[in-house]
Amino acid sequence: MNKPLPKLKNFNDTRDSLRQAMQPLRSTRLGGSDVLPNNLNYGTFPTKYGATTGQLNFGGELQLDFLKLEIRYEKDGKEIFEVPLNGKDQVSLFNEVFEKFGEAGISLEPERDKITEKSEFKLDSSVAKEYAETQHRVYTAMDKFRSGLTGTNTPIILWPHGFDLSFLSFIKGNKEGKDPHINFGFSPGFGEQRPYLYFYVWPVKEELFEVKLPLEGKWNKDWGTPGVSFGYDGLREVEDPEETIYKTLSSILNMVNGN
Repeated sequence: MNKPLPKLKNFNDTRDSLRQAMQPLRSTRLGGSDVLPNNLNYGTFPTKYGATTGQLNFGGELQLDFLKLEIRYEKDGKEIFEVPLNGKDQVSLFNEVFEKFGEAGISLEPERDKITEKSEFKLDSSVAKEYAETQHRVYTAMDKFRSGLTGTNTPIILWPHGFDLSFLSFIKGNKEGKDPHINFGFSPGFGEQRPYLYFYVWPVKEELFEVKLPLEGKWNKDWGTPGVSFGYDGLREVEDPEETIYKTLSSILNMVNGN
């Protein structure tokens, strides 16, 4: 039996700061990877410590460490540079990371139009560590579920814009926006929202609106594609959170398939 998930009290400031700190990884991945189907080159990969770009075309990887509150670039097993988050804002962090790349002889020209926030990060190191644990444990449960699926499934991606984990499971085909699929994900929330597990089906299957949902799931018909959210606090204290997440995702799949 696994212990409860972390409480994530007073989470919002740390969450929003980490979300802003993801943007150098997004820009580095766009500048250092090939164009991929379903916009996967816009995403990063979750890790036990936070996030990474994965291997880049010019070598190495850029990492965001929630535990140490730093961004670092590693290549061939060696740390090339690190940039602490404390005392920074989105703009100053972004600028320093790409200055460090230049000093390392790597020329990148990232788009800066949306890098505008100049409020200093508000980071609580203990809350950031809790979220590293939360993200990794949710990822582990999602990965267990995904590994048992057939058909075409994208990797589990940590998307910098929404700071959410998600993957697509295609009902047929393999192209988002063209072929039917289910999106399974976990969001840390926005604004005053608490985190939540979620799914949506594209194209929308309105008959699902009448199906009884597990774990007090809630339909969100105001989303771009209507979907269901399952509140974090309802998952957090169950006897085995990872197994509950796995079973919830499995029940969603059965529901969509009409089983």
